[in-house]
Amino acid sequence: MIDTIDTIDTTVTYPIAFAMEYCDFSNPNHVWLMKGISRSKDNQKGYARFFRRAVITCPEDIEESYSEIRQLACKTGTVYRIYLSLNSRDVVKANFNYVKRLMDITAGVQQGLADQLAKSKKLGSEWKTELEQRRNRGTKRILIDVDDPSLIDEVVDFVENELPTEKIHAYRKTPNGFAISVEACDTRGLMSKFKGKDIDIQRDSMIFLERFQNAL
Repeated sequence: MIDTIDTIDTTVTYPIAFAMEYCDFSNPNHVWLMKGISRSKDNQKGYARFFRRAVITCPEDIEESYSEIRQLACKTGTVYRIYLSLNSRDVVKANFNYVKRLMDITAGVQQGLADQLAKSKKLGSEWKTELEQRRNRGTKRILIDVDDPSLIDEVVDFVENELPTEKIHAYRKTPNGFAISVEACDTRGLMSKFKGKDIDIQRDSMIFLERFQNAL
């Protein structure tokens, strides 16, 4: 029996409320990532380049991280986006991989490599980069990204009635279409039915929270 949410939200729900419902902190080894960026496809030439990541360790971190990103994304006229990691990140896996990363950086610094020296000065960023790697994902959710709005009803019907997933975690309106997060499953039937359509399956990525622009 598929566990689904009661209603499909066809608007962009308040990001904090969505993240609170989406993030699962039942496993003490798991954290989530929130990312704020500005992209060339949303902006004209000369826009303010922006990239910030926050590690969310508990529900209380969600609003704090969101507010911090919103405060920093303050350049007038620039369009920003905020995303949430599709899957949690397993810090136990990440810690082992991070140690290897630190060893490589240390060896590079000893050899006089400028790029490794630069990395050694921003180890917090290196930790977040390691957390983002697919090998460190905790949960196993997949994202069905629908870029053709005319397909949404048909895709939702297939997901709810034919996709062999144990749970539908979220429906999310995006700037270009619609996204559905489900527990990992066999998606061959879905891709066969919608072959050649604007549908993409992502095994580990980010789920859209918000797009905004500060007033002129």
